[in-house]
Amino acid sequence: MSDAHRDPRDAARVLGQLPGLAAVDELSLMALAEHFEQTTFRDGELICEEGAPAETLYVLAEGTVEVRKRSLSGRQHTVAELTGPCLFGHVGVLALTERTASIRSAGSTRILHMSARRARVIMRTGQFSVASPFRRALIVAMCQQLASATSAVASLAVDANVAEPAPSSDGADEPTEAEQSLPPDAEERLLKGLSNI
Repeated sequence: MSDAHRDPRDAARVLGQLPGLAAVDELSLMALAEHFEQTTFRDGELICEEGAPAETLYVLAEGTVEVRKRSLSGRQHTVAELTGPCLFGHVGVLALTERTASIRSAGSTRILHMSARRARVIMRTGQFSVASPFRRALIVAMCQQLASATSAVASLAVDANVAEPAPSSDGADEPTEAEQSLPPDAEERLLKGLSNI
């Protein structure tokens, strides 16, 4: 890991690509960018760890990261890959909690980060011209996460025969008894859908 002291205009450009911040003027994005630090990570480096306090908001500026979650059996599962630019760690801003997944760099990555406390100040006080779009960006990230969780739970409910599958346009037959039991990858699929980072 190394600290990268880059031009805040570059950070502002990255922030402007996030859903909810795309329409924000350059001066406001620059003001927001001043609150972020930048760090680069090498391949395989741990960015945040499951169970640690969720004290930081992250923006993946460049590269790819792996989201890994531990199941009740103790196995680690890769539940997602994120590519920049995107927000992660937003749950720590919206609720005081622990990290519910670990994030590792997959290749070289550049991360913008700020303390969750500072993000809450920006989000709640409205003292910065970007407060409303910043709140919108966090809400969009939470909605994307909720949609993923809903899809995973719905899929598992169909597999467990507690919900009806969506109608098929090809007229496929009803599932057999073997198809109605939970598949071997059910736990991993559920973790993918419910992964909060």
